[in-house]
Amino acid sequence: MKHIYGRYYVEKETAGRFQILREIPGGYASIGCYFSSALAAEEIADREHGERWVRERIEEAIHG
Repeated sequence: MKHIYGRYYVEKETAGRFQILREIPGGYASIGCYFSSALAAEEIADREHGERWVRERIEEAIHG
């Protein structure tokens, strides 16, 4: 599991598929499984950073 930013993490599952996790009190909760970093970023984008910034963090975590 790799940290994206804030309370969000990415976990690779299979080739091309990954899960986004959100840190919660006592552990982590999945916010969904994705094949696209753009779709995942839309789910967690905020006003401060925006969808593109979040997508780049996801891609960095997935691809190293």
